[in-house]
Amino acid sequence: EDGVDVDIFSGDKDLMQLITPLGNKPSVHMIDPMHFDRVDHDDVVKKWGVSSEKLGDVLALAGDAADNIPGVPGIGPKIAQQLINEYGTLSNVITQAENVKQKKRRENLIEHAEKVSDRWTLPLF
Repeated sequence: EDGVDVDIFSGDKDLMQLITPLGNKPSVHMIDPMHFDRVDHDDVVKKWGVSSEKLGDVLALAGDAADNIPGVPGIGPKIAQQLINEYGTLSNVITQAENVKQKKRRENLIEHAEKVSDRWTLPLF
């Protein structure tokens, strides 16, 4: 309960990963600078289909040209969200890629696993 509530004034979807679920203290929300709307955890789930802490996994799978994240060919945000919801985490999707039913999706996940897994193995400076 110590700390201060934080409002991040940004439209950068990457920062949505920092948003906390309602009721957390201290809390983190975003303010969209274009419309001055407050973005909370429920908004992230509504838009991306996953909780804020799993958004980075969705973006890693789907790719993000603006941030030079290649993603997996043939996997967009909706499929990435489905995979994260089914397997729980990006690392689980990668390690269990052979269990994915759709042949082309499975092949792409296996072929591009190293490129995607770099997202969660980068050293912090």
